[in-house]
Amino acid sequence: MKDDLSNNSALASSESQNIEFKQSWHDDYLKWVCGFANAVGGRIYLGKDDHGQVVGLKNAKKLLEDLPNKIRDHLGLMPSIHLQEVAGKSFIEIIVEPSTVPISLRGAYYWRSGSVKQELKGTALNEFLLKKMGLTWDRAIEGNASLDDIDEATIELFKKEALTAGRLPDISELSPADLLKSQTSSGTVAGGSEDDFRPITDGTSGKRRESLGKTSGNGLGNGLGNGVGNELGNELGNTKVRILSEMKQSPKITGSQLAEILEISTTAVEKHIKQLRESGLIQRVGGTRGYWEVLEKS
Repeated sequence: MKDDLSNNSALASSESQNIEFKQSWHDDYLKWVCGFANAVGGRIYLGKDDHGQVVGLKNAKKLLEDLPNKIRDHLGLMPSIHLQEVAGKSFIEIIVEPSTVPISLRGAYYWRSGSVKQELKGTALNEFLLKKMGLTWDRAIEGNASLDDIDEATIELFKKEALTAGRLPDISELSPADLLKSQTSSGTVAGGSEDDFRPITDGTSGKRRESLGKTSGNGLGNGLGNGVGNELGNELGNTKVRILSEMKQSPKITGSQLAEILEISTTAVEKHIKQLRESGLIQRVGGTRGYWEVLEKS
């Protein structure tokens, strides 16, 4: 967040995307700090009313000492916190920079939208986590996907269009299973680049993800590509992305801590971690006393 965009924030008279006024501090306001960090950053003023007028803060000096540790311990953030005074009345300014990684508060993710704080859930949470982690739909492994999720009619359309475009050899005689198997055995389909046709173990083929699925009635969107991709519309995909997020935020996090945050069993956590390691998305550095490293997209 650039200072030249908000040098006059202390004089602002109304709340906005980047400004929040509070007359006092409550720990629930950690959600606002989290929301600013996940969005574009912002400033919280303690000791001001809803119109931006300074009303004073009785425990300002104690808050100045307590808040840095409280915010660090709960969110892993170190915002700039300043004590200011107007006409003998004290107020505190908390400057929150935008975070490059997802920030959670007790397993929940918040976002600043307009002048309100929102908890991200469902599709919005999945898309936010993927974007913040620098991942794309085709790197999100869907352990529940099977050939039953592939619609043969759209496979046939894919083969027809590929042949018409001259991008592939004649694959008209291949069944869906054989077509997908030919991708995984060689890494790509002959005639296509690795970027165009990623192995099916990574999701579905890159440029044809919209063509490979069947429409579901539960809001996952059209196609298997959308189902295991941008929306990741089931809890299994969401859990893996949340594990990646927690590991990036706290590299030394343990399996039991992940289980508590995600409200799942340690056995389930271990299963997800195993799949993430096998897919090349994470690695363990330093053994049992080491830390998790989330691998950037190549």
